[in-house]
Amino acid sequence: MRHVGNDIVDLADPGLMGKSRGERFISRILTQMEKEKLRTAADPDTMLWALWAGKETAYKVVRKSHVAVSSAPRAYEVGFVEDGMMEPEKDFIISGTVKTPCEPVTIKTFKTLDHIHCIGTDGESKTLDSVVWEVRRVEEDLRVLPCFESFFVREAAKKRLSLHLNRNSDEIEIRRLKGQYGLEPPVVYVKDNPALVDISLSHDGKFAAYAFATDSSS
Repeated sequence: MRHVGNDIVDLADPGLMGKSRGERFISRILTQMEKEKLRTAADPDTMLWALWAGKETAYKVVRKSHVAVSSAPRAYEVGFVEDGMMEPEKDFIISGTVKTPCEPVTIKTFKTLDHIHCIGTDGESKTLDSVVWEVRRVEEDLRVLPCFESFFVREAAKKRLSLHLNRNSDEIEIRRLKGQYGLEPPVVYVKDNPALVDISLSHDGKFAAYAFATDSSS
């Protein structure tokens, strides 16, 4: 079964505005090729966060098979098929490949006016067509709960998983265990048994997202 990853960026977060002009930040996270993409981009902020989401997605993918892999952003170089599609104030879907310290990761990035979402796999690009994913806006009344974003995205993913696994959502659990290198990637269990599902969870600001592939998706 192929591994999947995903990452979400809330574009309305005030802390993200104008980051593409921060030279120190850019030098820390982008490769020379990516800096050139940023310099020539019609919308530098959109380009920056599309690159960032691609890097995060790729790391989540390769971390599952290479537990000690570096998480340093510059170790991951994002290449998009058509950079010119990233026009200001427009939605787009764009594909690409991320060079990693291990195997390459195929990605697809979705941009709307208020968020960027990226999904990825260590399989061929056609594998992404069978990945199940969703972006959800976090409900305001859950903000009183501790770790509400994590709770929200898990519950959303469990409901979708219940349809694909033909199980009650109460029988499904998504666990993250502690390992030698910190928290392990999330794993799906059904009645305490690992399921043949590879899943990725993410949240940022007002948004949460998941992506998963079942054994039949490989």
